[in-house]
Amino acid sequence: MWVKCTTSAECQSIWIATSLVMGKWLW
Repeated sequence: MWVKCTTSAECQSIWIATSLVMGKWLW
């Protein structure tokens, strides 16, 4: 599904941003 990356700070920011966007869609 989504690319898992926890080593890069940039990747983490993208993951957090995506989570927030998905959260708004779900809730």
